[in-house]
Amino acid sequence: MGALLGAVLLWLGAGLGALAFMAETCTGNSPDSLAVAPLVLVLNLLGFAALGWSSRLWVVGLVAAVPALAALHYSFQTVMLAGGVPACDLITGESGWEQTPDHAGLAMLWVATALSFWLGLAGALWRGTRRRADKDILT
Repeated sequence: MGALLGAVLLWLGAGLGALAFMAETCTGNSPDSLAVAPLVLVLNLLGFAALGWSSRLWVVGLVAAVPALAALHYSFQTVMLAGGVPACDLITGESGWEQTPDHAGLAMLWVATALSFWLGLAGALWRGTRRRADKDILT
């Protein structure tokens, strides 16, 4: 049950994270889609908690493979955002947009979101390897 719940949460987070940087028109220089970062952060944390709590190493790898691709995408965009590239430049692919007043806050939220995925993945994989090591010790 934990693996299924973790998979659903991680896939939702991955979808929202990827769409945040792709499904916006930046009307009025307002990157509203990036405001989903706290939701993606929570989905990542809950997804890895559910997945790592009750899953084996191979299950973690299987479930997290596709969300990792989305996380690579939004992690790269996050590095660019934190480096000072205006959010609307990243979203639309067109240069010349100005930075919004909430640029620094958005960058910090997305850094935390990207870290939540990669640290959550590392923790879930570590728990999976520890579970295997503990099982080997007991047998």
